[in-house]
Amino acid sequence: ISPCDSFTLIKFDVDGTLVGGSGKAFDESAHARAFAYACGKVLGDGVPTQPVAEALSREEFSGSTDGLILLRLARAALGIGPSESYPKLQEMMQEMFKYINDMTDEEIAKGITPLSGVLQNLETLSKMKEEVACGL
Repeated sequence: ISPCDSFTLIKFDVDGTLVGGSGKAFDESAHARAFAYACGKVLGDGVPTQPVAEALSREEFSGSTDGLILLRLARAALGIGPSESYPKLQEMMQEMFKYINDMTDEEIAKGITPLSGVLQNLETLSKMKEEVACGL
C-alpha cells in the first residue's frame, strides 16, 4: 500500500475477538507473567511482582492497554505511583517483549485458543493486501 492509495483499515481487539483466553487461562498465560516480570525487574528488586490477577481487580485490567496495566500493577504491587513508574514505562514494555521473546511458540500459546472462524478470516484478509490493512 502506498501513501496515496485508498484502503480499508480493520483493527482488532485480541481477547474475546480473535482468541479466547480469559479467566484462569489468562491469569497463567505468558502475557500475564510478563507484566509481573517486567514490573519487578524495572521497578522492584528483580523478582517478579505478584501476578496481575492477584494485585488488580478484573475491572482494573480487563480491556486496558498493556501500559496502563503496568502502571496499575506498579502501584498495587510495589506502592509506586505513576509519577515514578511512567518514566520507566518504555523500559518495562521492552522487558515484557524480552520475556516473551525468549519463549517457545508453544509456551506463548498455552491457554490461548483462536475463536471459531478467526484463522480462516485472517487468511482471507491476508490475500487482500492491496485493499485491506489490519492491526491490533
